[in-house]
Amino acid sequence: MKEQLKAFLALEGYTTVTSNLPEFLVFLKKEYRHVSVIYVMELEEGSTFTTERYNGVYESAGKLLEKNGITEMHILTVIISDNPEHALEVCHEDRYAWVINRAEKQLVIGEDKVEDFYGMRASFEKFLAAPEAASREIEETKEKVLTELKEQERKLLQTIYAPWVAYVLVAINIVVYIVCTATGELLYNVGGMSVATVIGDGQWYRILTSMFLHGDITHIFNNMLILYLLGNMVEQRIGRWQFATSYFICGIVAGLISLGAKYFSGMDANSIGASGAVYGIFGIALVTELTTINWRRINFFTIQRLLLVILCIGVSLYVDSRTAGIDYEAHVSGLCMGAIIGMTWYFNQLRKKRMKKHES
Repeated sequence: MKEQLKAFLALEGYTTVTSNLPEFLVFLKKEYRHVSVIYVMELEEGSTFTTERYNGVYESAGKLLEKNGITEMHILTVIISDNPEHALEVCHEDRYAWVINRAEKQLVIGEDKVEDFYGMRASFEKFLAAPEAASREIEETKEKVLTELKEQERKLLQTIYAPWVAYVLVAINIVVYIVCTATGELLYNVGGMSVATVIGDGQWYRILTSMFLHGDITHIFNNMLILYLLGNMVEQRIGRWQFATSYFICGIVAGLISLGAKYFSGMDANSIGASGAVYGIFGIALVTELTTINWRRINFFTIQRLLLVILCIGVSLYVDSRTAGIDYEAHVSGLCMGAIIGMTWYFNQLRKKRMKKHES
């Protein structure tokens, strides 16, 4: 009964205070101007608990509470016993004392006792009608809380986004570059893109393979650093497969525009590098950042992301200006294609919001 009563009082907002006496429990509840205190004593069958013992325990508990700074308190004592007559005799000097008949599961209130204690009489009677309900509710609440915590943990793990498409692309480019350094000109000869090989010989696959070839360590380092930094942002914003598709679309469009420019200018050169696709990521990042900023509620992280995009673009333009043989047509066309994809994503998001608003 004592454990069930503990669960019941916990649901009523009472906190358990540890007592040195095994048959004695103290429960506290902070009210507006005072503290409600409930003492619970459980007497075993055949107990010889006396009034003097009762008064001694009562006074000891009061001194313990006062020692802990609790002075304004209203106290109710509840005695659990199989012998309610003996229990009432034990606490006959205390008006604020009730007895619970453990065998009959009934609340016994003597004629000289208070009829109620801040509405707790009805609560006790409800508890005694089904003592197991409180413990059951406690267990159900625990299970609910655990379920909610697991759900929060699952959502938290989902927010820790791993942009593995960007990481895979970086890894592939690095591996291909290592193979290139070990095989000499082999991969450059079979994968590089030029007007003669693509348009003349019909080897259109070179538009794709050239995206994974880089001329030197500076070339690949610049491209992969920016793909790593901005790829994380863009992939998280537009989605994995959308990011992968956009990357290749930008790279292919950049390759086609570069080929067209060389074809009509009459000048041909072997083109390699992921710069067209990387500049496409620039365009997507820049457009999606600028179109989604809430200028009224701008925060540090938004500014940080925007500055990162601008910094990456600035570094790339600076490297381009210091490097000979840059395929500017591929870079500019990749950037424009990325901007178009970014605007398409933005207008699609607006359309989805309007549809949700219309449905609601």
